[in-house]
Amino acid sequence: MNIEDLQSTAKTLIEAHAPLDGITVIADDGTWPQTPAREAALESDGLVIIIWQDTGGTPLDVVSRRGRLMLSVDLPITIEENRKVNLAAGGLNKDPGLVVREVLSCLCGFPLSDPFEPGDDPYSNIGDVGGINMRLINLKNKSTI
Repeated sequence: MNIEDLQSTAKTLIEAHAPLDGITVIADDGTWPQTPAREAALESDGLVIIIWQDTGGTPLDVVSRRGRLMLSVDLPITIEENRKVNLAAGGLNKDPGLVVREVLSCLCGFPLSDPFEPGDDPYSNIGDVGGINMRLINLKNKSTI
C-alpha cells in the first residue's frame, strides 16, 4: 500500500464496518489539538474514532529494480469516549473496549494486499485525559514510497 493511502484506507474500512455504525470517524488533518468535529462528536454522541497522520516510517528495504523504498509505518488510532454522554439517553451506549476490538477486526482482519498489523497491545494504552477516556491503537503497515 502506498503511504499516502494509509489514512484514507483505514477511514473507509472503519466507516464501512457495520458494528461501528453511528461513531464519528475523523482523519486528522494536522490541526491537532483543535481536531475539527472531535469536540462536537464527544458532546453529541460520546464516542469518536480519530485516525492520526502516519509517523513517516522506518526503512525496511529498497526495491532497486523499481526504485521504491519500503517502510514500516505506524498509524495511530484513538477511540475517545465522553462516558457521561456515551452512556446517557441519546448517547451511542457502545463499550469502547468492543470498539477497539471492532477496529482491529476491520483493519487487521481485512484481506488487503498489505494488511495492517497491531504494533503493540491495544489494551495497554488506556487512560483518562481531561475527563475523556482514551484508548490508543498503534497499527503497522508495510508501505512504499
